[in-house]
Amino acid sequence: MRKTTRAAMTAGAALGALALLVSPAYAHAYDHKDPYATNCDEGASKRLTVPIKNSGGEQLGTLYLYWSAKCKTNWVQIKVSSRATGVIRIWTEDGRSDSFTYKAGNNGWHWGNMLWAPGICVWGTATANQGSGSANQGKGATGRSACD
Repeated sequence: MRKTTRAAMTAGAALGALALLVSPAYAHAYDHKDPYATNCDEGASKRLTVPIKNSGGEQLGTLYLYWSAKCKTNWVQIKVSSRATGVIRIWTEDGRSDSFTYKAGNNGWHWGNMLWAPGICVWGTATANQGSGSANQGKGATGRSACD
């Protein structure tokens, strides 16, 4: 796995922190946290790999759904052009979600925050915007097939 730093904080993370205060029944210590900052990436495995494609079917990047057996969490990581911007999202079947907006840079490697998800289905999406026109706009989605 590629371990670098990211400088963005998401509105999703801020909302996640608020959700922890409002709804402790669904809260877990790893929800809405960076998998690399928490060392949950150590020993993690790729569950799914899907392309990020534009409307013409051309691949603009790759979306990876990761699972950490150590932390019992999932997150989405992507590899896109270093000039791309977009949004990375993850959902759990019990109704939790997280959204991370990434900026150009970081050699095109970006990842969202984790959600604790032992024994439940998760899915993720990502968008990539690397300029104007539909050829430079793409999206990828895992579907609801990642279940432990």
